[in-house]
Amino acid sequence: MFRFSKFFSKNDKKLVYGYGLFGGRNVHGHLTAFRKGSGQKKKYRYIDFWRRVNACGFVLKISYDPFRSSKIALVLYDNGLMGYILAATGLEVSSVVFSGDSLEIAKQCFLNYGEKNVYELMYNIGNAYPLALLPLGTMVNSVELYPYAGSQLVRAAGSSALFYKKSDTHAYLKLSSG
Repeated sequence: MFRFSKFFSKNDKKLVYGYGLFGGRNVHGHLTAFRKGSGQKKKYRYIDFWRRVNACGFVLKISYDPFRSSKIALVLYDNGLMGYILAATGLEVSSVVFSGDSLEIAKQCFLNYGEKNVYELMYNIGNAYPLALLPLGTMVNSVELYPYAGSQLVRAAGSSALFYKKSDTHAYLKLSSG
């Protein structure tokens, strides 16, 4: 189980922390790896790979992350919490996204935002559902291998997998690697 407070906050600044750069030095400060500089100063952003909020969110900004190839999106959820998610290709600022495992809650969230065509938004870019709730032929990204394990597959920029078959216990995806 992960610590909930680490990945969500009411303030954007609490989701970012400084990343240590050691430049080839050990704990005593002695140079142990030669010709290795400390590099550019970076800030690490906590990314929510679990997406178990069960709430609608509003994309506030899409920004660059120096630790990954894909862009990240800052989402403000209905309950007042903020969190970073991986920005799928086509996700834009002011988009409404849903994170959770209930289609009924998703319908109600989209209606609360005043959206007219709820069924079109149900399978929109950026939403997070269990694979059992998705129709076949859907392109997905940030896929968990096991429930509640966090996304482990298809996390790179521009990558996606095709959800083409499901059984009682398994879902089958066609990855870009074949």
